[in-house]
Amino acid sequence: MKFTHYFTRTLIMLLLMLSACSSDDDVASTPVEYSKVFSFPYQGTTLYYVVDSVSQSASLVPPLYPNYSTKDEEGKTTLWQGYDQPVGDVTVPRQVEYCGRRFPVTYVQDGAFFHCHDLTGVTIPQGVTTIGRNAFDLCTSLTSVNLPEGLTSIYKWAFVECTSLKEIKLPNTLKFIDRHCFELDEALTSITIPESVDTMGVDVFSYCHNLTEVNFLGKMDRLSDWAFYQCTSLATINLPEGLTAIGEGTFYECSSLESIDIPSTVESVGDYALASCYKLNNVVFPDAMTHLGVSAVECCHALTNCHLPAQMEYIDEALFWDTPINNITIPEGVTRIDSWAFDQCPQLKELRLPAAVTEIADSVFTSGTKLDILYMGAAVPPTIYTDTFEDFSAQVIVPQGAAQAYRDHEFWGRFANIKEEE
Repeated sequence: MKFTHYFTRTLIMLLLMLSACSSDDDVASTPVEYSKVFSFPYQGTTLYYVVDSVSQSASLVPPLYPNYSTKDEEGKTTLWQGYDQPVGDVTVPRQVEYCGRRFPVTYVQDGAFFHCHDLTGVTIPQGVTTIGRNAFDLCTSLTSVNLPEGLTSIYKWAFVECTSLKEIKLPNTLKFIDRHCFELDEALTSITIPESVDTMGVDVFSYCHNLTEVNFLGKMDRLSDWAFYQCTSLATINLPEGLTAIGEGTFYECSSLESIDIPSTVESVGDYALASCYKLNNVVFPDAMTHLGVSAVECCHALTNCHLPAQMEYIDEALFWDTPINNITIPEGVTRIDSWAFDQCPQLKELRLPAAVTEIADSVFTSGTKLDILYMGAAVPPTIYTDTFEDFSAQVIVPQGAAQAYRDHEFWGRFANIKEEE
């Protein structure tokens, strides 16, 4: 009898101890092997994960993680060699079970769905804060992506060459969109940048040939270099208030862009920023600007009018190269005009240069640029070179008392019709 009572008490104590070491979310567990890839099936699809020992959270990874150098029989990189790729619409679980424990999914790792050609849709759960590099690279059948609120970062090439992706809603918690993130997404037609986004990388939407609409919901300090390069269907864009800089080549070869309103807060426009926007017919640069880059509006074949910033100090190389510009006022503070600034501008017939101009570089008025009348504000002839002008038939109007100095100049003297202003 005593033995039976002792045995019963012992059994109850053991059961209580087991109960204290488990919970509703955990079953009897084995030691967790951190950083080891394991599979977890969910809603008919098996995906792969690793658990981080510090955060005690899971990352969604490709099955060959962390080996990113595997090649298939054609010599192309593959991260799913020997495994069944996910197909159709896939939902990533909020948590996964491993070694008898459950871990929240917080990270879609680099290359997680790389080259998964038959993936058509994906839902990322709340709790995921980061999407890594090349995560959906070359998912050419992907048409829909559901991103969770709470996501803060999308890293480079994450959705590059998702050629069937027509739209994607970015969450209001997103802060960082890395370079090349949506490059070559040729089906993408519109994108809204949430107010939370403060940084976008270079080439972020380049080669999105069907992108027609871009909306900025908040302020952004700078538009990145080549951000919309060759977005050939982009006709209009409303830039965010508070913008201070437009990067190099930001809208280069946006061949359908007809107009653009540049906020008054913009201080700098980079090289080639609006170059080869063939339909752009007018652009007003804010007076507070201090820098307008090399070839910023070159090859804009419809550009006839342009307002230059009042604070401008020099006109950079090839600024109006190969444009039909015919109405331009040079700001009073400009001291130098660099090479090819008005090269191939056959519609430019009259120009007034302010008194501050001290140098006009080589090849500024060449390749078909033929002025009828040139007003010079400088009493002292600015420095020019043997090939600054190609044609010397223009009438040159100079300040009172300056005509002889221009006639005696080695190169200005080539103009036969130099007169003083009345």
